[in-house]
Amino acid sequence: MTAPILKHNYKNMNVVLPTNLWYSNQDSQVQSIAVNFNDGNGYQTLTMGQNSVVSYPSEGTYTWDYKLTLTNGQILYSHNPLCN
Repeated sequence: MTAPILKHNYKNMNVVLPTNLWYSNQDSQVQSIAVNFNDGNGYQTLTMGQNSVVSYPSEGTYTWDYKLTLTNGQILYSHNPLCN
């Protein structure tokens, strides 16, 4: 997983996981998707199309950590840096 952008100009933003950007050949095996935006709120479970508010105290590089939980209990992790 990765964010569709790697740089932004905002300390506050809305993050949405749109259904039309979700590409997987194993969609039925995904139980949940959570992201730690490293904004002090820990992992937040994302629901397709639902808005999540992310706020950072200052400019800098923040790593988004993704956690995919599969229906068989396996947990997969990924991450990417995001600069503001």
